[in-house]
Formats: sequence, C-alpha cells, structure tokens
Amino acid sequence: MLVVLIGEKYLKNEELREFLEAVNCGLYGDKEAFYLFAFSGLRSGELCALNGPTLTSKLASYE
Repeated sequence: MLVVLIGEKYLKNEELREFLEAVNCGLYGDKEAFYLFAFSGLRSGELCALNGPTLTSKLASYE
C-alpha cells in the first residue's frame, strides 16, 4: 500500500490525476466518491453521513 502525506491543502494537477486514476482499482461506487472528494471538498465522514434521499436532495439543489 502506498501512503503519501499531503503537506499542502490542494493537490497539484499530477497528484489529482493519480488520485483519480486510483479509482480504476477500487470497488463499486468508488468512482463517484473520489470525484465528490476531489471536486466538492466533501470529507469522507460527511459522505458516510449522507443517505440516499438526503444525497439526492442535496444534489438537486445545485441544479
């Protein structure tokens, strides 16, 4: 397992590309989660707290 400590608050382009490429080795639903983390600033605990109807209503409010 590769562990990388991120010293800065934002990923550089290459780091973001590597992060999103890791989805190819993940489980079902990982792609959506990774993209949410990368582009929304959502944290993993916040994603876990959302359930289906809550998530759907939150996403609909952004349209």
